[in-house]
Amino acid sequence: MLQDPRYATAASDVFSLGAIAYRIFTGQSPGTELRERTELLRAGHLSLGAVRDDLAIPASRPGEMSLDDLVASATQVDPLQRIDSAGDFVAYLLDTATRPEPVEPRSEPDPLEARPKDVLGQGLKVVGFLGSGATARVFRVERDGVKYALKVALDAEHEDRLRQEADVLARLRSERIVALRERITLGGRFALLLDDAGESLADLLAREGAQSLDYARRWGDDLFLALEALEEGAVQHRDIKPANLGVLEPGSKRKRHLMLFDFSLSGLDAQQVIAGTASYRDPFLAVRGRWDEHADRYGAAMSLHELLTGLRPTWGSGDGPVRASDALNVGAERFDAAVRDRLVEFFRRGLARDVADRFASAEAMRQAWNACFVAPVVVTSVAAAPPAPRPTPRCSPTRGPTPPSTRSASPPAPATPSIAAASSTPRSSPGCPRTSSPPSAASGATRPGRSRTRADTS
Repeated sequence: MLQDPRYATAASDVFSLGAIAYRIFTGQSPGTELRERTELLRAGHLSLGAVRDDLAIPASRPGEMSLDDLVASATQVDPLQRIDSAGDFVAYLLDTATRPEPVEPRSEPDPLEARPKDVLGQGLKVVGFLGSGATARVFRVERDGVKYALKVALDAEHEDRLRQEADVLARLRSERIVALRERITLGGRFALLLDDAGESLADLLAREGAQSLDYARRWGDDLFLALEALEEGAVQHRDIKPANLGVLEPGSKRKRHLMLFDFSLSGLDAQQVIAGTASYRDPFLAVRGRWDEHADRYGAAMSLHELLTGLRPTWGSGDGPVRASDALNVGAERFDAAVRDRLVEFFRRGLARDVADRFASAEAMRQAWNACFVAPVVVTSVAAAPPAPRPTPRCSPTRGPTPPSTRSASPPAPATPSIAAASSTPRSSPGCPRTSSPPSAASGATRPGRSRTRADTS
């Protein structure tokens, strides 16, 4: 053992590092005096495993050193058997201390490491990767020709959150909310098998920009139908935004609909008012002190504004917390002129600072949304048109027709006689004098009243 520092060498420095490591990992001194140190070195080196059983574990792979091996190599009694330099000791120490724990081999592939075309348990073939969040990773998978979303917990600590999400989905029934199909375990990891919600609205907006009024009306109706189901089930989503809305593509663009997914925050305590995505979260939620249905409807209104304009409305300058003096800025200039006023009114009410000024329910909000796109009925006052002039009858000159000027000024004709009267009374043309039945040719009598008729009309 080195007693005089003047004779220090590289080998003695390596021994000193090994002795320090021994003290750190065992909590014991490597010998306060020479006799005690000699006793500790009886095996030819210091041994961590002699003090702590958990440090006596050998390296898991050939060519690697355990911590016990490293300290033993640095504290060899024979300097020639030690690690070459202090730098090598530090490098070995870092590699050994940061090496991941060995894991038991799995009987099936780890779903978190799945790649397209991999086949997982229960016949699920990986089609692609959909996304990853704070609690889970999501893949698109296929089985028997049907596509699903597979949501896999990142680790055991997040499995409880995934189980809470499954419990929430089991209570909901709506065509506009993603449905839970199975709770499964793959490769030792808990996962949910869900309906495939299609492409996210966020991705679609990033690619295509603002959508048409037709899609806006239909998808807004879909979103509010989903919110109505949440309110009926006393569930809050707490993170409504375009990234959590899927656009279904059943083969015809005219039939595309929205579906709400990702209920990972629904099981949180309602007092966690900072949950969710800040840019879509109700800025007045903290004042109310707990999550409520108003906050979900606020996120829906923000999403629909972005759907129509490609932008989110802002309060004041849009940077920093909302102040009491801040006014709501709605992108009115981006709305179609035909529906602009109604949409402005809708968003001002849907995003109002005071919840008392907002819509009372998702159903009321859906009705107001649909009304924005209905063309108003324009009623104009039209003066009654004068009756069309009656056609001038053609009468024989001998019957003395009424002159047109006199006829046009005459009062309306009397009511049409009954069918019985008409059958017994000979008809004459309107406007012509009525005459009696013509005399028989055998009698040779003249028509009485002919001269009188002339006199009357003269």
